[in-house]
Amino acid sequence: MVRELPRGWTLSTIGEIVKFNPKNTVEDNTDAGFIPMSHVPIKYGEPVKVEQKKWGNIKKGYTHFQNDDVILAKITPCFENGKAAIIEGLPSGIGSGSTEFFVFRAIDKLYHPKLLLAFVKQLGFLKNGAAVMTGSVGHRRVPKNYVLEHPIPVPPFPEQKQIVDKLDCLLAKVDACKARLEKVPEIIKRFRQSVLADATSGRLTEDWREKNSETENSNELLKRISEKRNSWIKAVTKQDNKEAKRASAKLKKHSPKYPTNKLPNSWKWASLLEASCLVVDCHNKTAPYTDDGIPLVRTSNIRDGKMVLDKMKYINEDTYEYWSRRCPPEKGDLFFTREAPMGEAMIVPKGQKLCMGQRMMLLRPFSDLLDNNYLLYCLLDPNFKSRMLENAIGTGVKHLRVGDVENLCIPIAPYHEQMEIVKRVESFFSIADQMEEKLKRAQNGVDKLTTSILAKAFRGELVLHDPSDETAEKLLEHNYTDKKSL
Repeated sequence: MVRELPRGWTLSTIGEIVKFNPKNTVEDNTDAGFIPMSHVPIKYGEPVKVEQKKWGNIKKGYTHFQNDDVILAKITPCFENGKAAIIEGLPSGIGSGSTEFFVFRAIDKLYHPKLLLAFVKQLGFLKNGAAVMTGSVGHRRVPKNYVLEHPIPVPPFPEQKQIVDKLDCLLAKVDACKARLEKVPEIIKRFRQSVLADATSGRLTEDWREKNSETENSNELLKRISEKRNSWIKAVTKQDNKEAKRASAKLKKHSPKYPTNKLPNSWKWASLLEASCLVVDCHNKTAPYTDDGIPLVRTSNIRDGKMVLDKMKYINEDTYEYWSRRCPPEKGDLFFTREAPMGEAMIVPKGQKLCMGQRMMLLRPFSDLLDNNYLLYCLLDPNFKSRMLENAIGTGVKHLRVGDVENLCIPIAPYHEQMEIVKRVESFFSIADQMEEKLKRAQNGVDKLTTSILAKAFRGELVLHDPSDETAEKLLEHNYTDKKSL
C-alpha cells in the first residue's frame, strides 16, 4: 500500500531523477580525486576522504564521478552498513573510485543531492536491497534495477532545500547527543575504578572501622592463614601432593617487597603467595580443541572481573585431566592472566567445570579467611594494576613471570571488614550496572531517531508546505529535457 503523498509531491523512480554511473572526459594530466571503498563513511553527512592522483592513472577500470554526485556501495556488507556519501572536495571537481559503487548525478533543480543521499540511507531501503542481493557468499551485490526502479517521493524543489536544511539541523543534534552518550562508558569506568581504589585503601569503610574497632586485625588474620596453610600442606604432603611440596619450598625462601603506601592500622600488606592456600601456574601449551565439552578459559575469555563466553573453546575429559593435573579448578578459585592481556581476573563460578588456559595462574584462597570477592576487587584495583606494571617484563608484549605473580602484594583487611567492603562495592557496582542499562536504552533510542527523522522527511512531516511552490509533477516535466541533454 503506497502512503498518500503531501500536496504538490509526486512519485518517481531513482532512475528518472538521476544520471546513473556517468563518465568523465578530461585530459590525462588533470589532477583528480580517487576514493576507495575504505574512504566512504557510514554516518550520514560525514565527508569522504579523497586521494589526489592524475586522471590518466585512474580513469580506466573505475567508476567516475564529480563533485555533488552521490555514491552508494553495492556489495555486501558495505551496502547493508549504509556506506554512501556526497562527493565533495575533488581536485578539478572530478574523480573515480571503487567499481563497487553506484554513482548518481542528480539533475540540477530537480532533486537535491543531499535529499537523495538521505533516501538511500533509509533503513527500509537498505533492508529491502539486502533481501534481493545476488551473487556468491561474500560477493553478493544489489541489482542495478532494484536501485533504478525504486520509487522515490519527489517534493517541490524549494521544499527539498528546506527538508535538507532541517535534516542537517536535526541530525547534527542527534550526532551531538550520540557524542555525549559515547563519553558515559568512560565515566562509569572511572566510577568503578574509584570505588575499587577506595575499597582497597580503607577509605570506603573508614566509618565502619570507627564503629568496629574491636575486630581482629590483619596480623592475626595472616597468622591464621599461615597456620591453616601449614596444616593443609602437612596433611596432603603425606598423600604425595606435589603442589603442597612446591608451595612449602617457595614459602621458605619467599621475601616479597611490600608497597610503602599507608594502610589503616588494622590492615597489613601481604603477597599473593602469603595470602593464598595455593598459587599455581597453568599448563603452557595449546590444548587440542573439540566442538563441545569442558570450557577452556583463555585470556581472551576474561574481562573486567567476569568470564566472557564469546569464542569459547572446549576440550574433552582426557585433555582436562592432563591440563588440570596440577590443580583442578574449584568454585571460588580465581584465574589471573599474566600475559595477553596481563592482569585480568575472574572467580570460578559454582557448578561449572572449567579448565585454565595458557598464560594464566590459579589463586586458591581460604575463603573463610580471605573472601574471594574481596581478593578479586584487590586484583581489579587500578593501584594494584599500576604496581603490577612495574613488575612486568618484556620490550614488546609486557608479561609477568610466575614468581612475579606470587610476589604481587595486596592490602589485607580484617575478615569482617572484607565482608563489609564487598557489600559496599557490590552496592556501588549495582548503581553502575543500572547506569549502563539506562545508557544502552538511551543509545538505542538515539539510534532509532535517525531512522525516524529520515522517515518523516519522506512523509513530508519535517517542514511546512508552500502551496505557491511549483508542483513536483511540473518540475519533472520541465526538467525532462535537461536529463536528456546530460
